[in-house]
Amino acid sequence: MRIEVKGLKRVNRFLIQLPKKLDKELTRTNENFIDDIVMTAKARAPKDTGELKESIHKVKTITKGKIKQFKVVVDAPHAAFQELGFTPHAFYADETLNSSKLSPNRRYYVRKNTPFLVPAFDQEITKLTKRINLGVTKLIK
Repeated sequence: MRIEVKGLKRVNRFLIQLPKKLDKELTRTNENFIDDIVMTAKARAPKDTGELKESIHKVKTITKGKIKQFKVVVDAPHAAFQELGFTPHAFYADETLNSSKLSPNRRYYVRKNTPFLVPAFDQEITKLTKRINLGVTKLIK
């Protein structure tokens, strides 16, 4: 007696390729997640001079061994103060700063911080599980 299971080769091939395809799909999902964090952070960033908003960007994916790291970088020197807070203060701005908040003698008053990165992450993380599920379901179908 001989038993033959048709389609077994296809199932085997699928199972062998699954980890690579799953890795690609999850990488794509994570990159889209990071892109959305960048867009949301830019939308939440204070818009007075635009420097902070323009300094928010994604760094190319870094692979360390089998682990992929995705990074969002904010290059503006005052980004940490906006995100984490500061003591209200004033300073004299040079002629390169254009702002509606400048007094006639070019004094600039900063009264409160506006967190932008953590709220952007919090907003987008709620969608990540759904995105991963959709990606894995699409892959298996």
